[in-house]
Amino acid sequence: MTNEDPLEFKSSINSMYGHIHQSQRYAKGAILFAAYAEHIEKSVDYPDRYVNYHINCSSSIIFSYLCLEAYINELHYWLITPEKFSEELQFHKYPLDSSTRSKLEHFISARSDKTLEKYIGIALTCANLELKTGDILFQNVNLLSKLRNELVHYKLSVSTLIEDGKLIDPIANLKEKLTGKFTLNPLTHSDGFPDLYFPDQVVSLGAAQWAYRSVYEFIDDFHGQISWPPHERLPEPPKF
Repeated sequence: MTNEDPLEFKSSINSMYGHIHQSQRYAKGAILFAAYAEHIEKSVDYPDRYVNYHINCSSSIIFSYLCLEAYINELHYWLITPEKFSEELQFHKYPLDSSTRSKLEHFISARSDKTLEKYIGIALTCANLELKTGDILFQNVNLLSKLRNELVHYKLSVSTLIEDGKLIDPIANLKEKLTGKFTLNPLTHSDGFPDLYFPDQVVSLGAAQWAYRSVYEFIDDFHGQISWPPHERLPEPPKF
C-alpha cells in the first residue's frame, strides 16, 4: 500500500438525507479486505497464512458484488419513493412521471434477483439509454457476478461425467473469460497447499482488486451517462 491511507473516506458517504448508503459501506469493506490480503501476501510468517489470505480475498470479491447490487437497489428506492427525498428534489429534477414510475416498478419487481438487468431497466426506462452489454465495463461486472455465484454457491464437484465418458469442467467457460484479467493466488504454489484453479488459484489479491475496480468503473460510467441520480461517487480504487 502507498503511504497515503486508501481507507480514509469522508463520513458523509454513509448517509444521504438520513438514508444509509450501504453501497458505500460495501465499497469500503471490499477495499479493507483487499488491503488485509495484501498484507498477508507479503507476510511470510503470518499465522494460518493461506487460509486467512483466502478469507480476505474472497470476502473482498463478494463485497464488491454487494456494492454493485446495493447501489442499484438504492437508486431504485430513490426513484420509486421520491416523497421521502423532498429536500433533495429541490436540487435535482425528478426524472419520472407517474406512468414511467409504474413501468419501472413492474420491470424491477419481475427481476428482483437480477442485478444487472436492473441497471439495464433503469437506464432504459428513466434515461432512454440502452446499456452496451458487450462493452468491457459491463462484461467485467457480469464476470464478477458469475465468480461471486460460484463462491457463494460453492459445489464440491469440480467435474461432470458426460455420455461419451469425458470429464468436463463446469466453470471452464468462466475460467477462459477470466484468464488474463488479474494475477492468480501466488500462495497455491507453496508446499502442501492445493493448486486447483477454483477456488484456490482464482481467489487472489489480483482478483479482489480487479473486482472492485470493475464495479467502480462500471458504476462511475453508468452514473455519468444517466447524470441525474443524487448519489455520491464510490471511493476510488486504491493503488496497492
